[in-house]
Amino acid sequence: MTYIFLRSSRSLVSTRFFAMLCCVVSLSALVAMQETFFTDRSVFTYGPGGILGGLLFNDVLKDSLGVFGSA
Repeated sequence: MTYIFLRSSRSLVSTRFFAMLCCVVSLSALVAMQETFFTDRSVFTYGPGGILGGLLFNDVLKDSLGVFGSA
């Protein structure tokens, strides 16, 4: 991200978009791992991490790598 920030940002729009997309996906999976914050089902109907985090962590990473490996 530092490289993208210091270079001409107009020419690296697609790189910045891809980096932000990766950050959102990884953060949703990390939030889905924890069971302390954002657990109120009346506010967060799909739990912490939302649909994407639940799908990525519970269905893909937890089964194959375990909790420690998916972190």
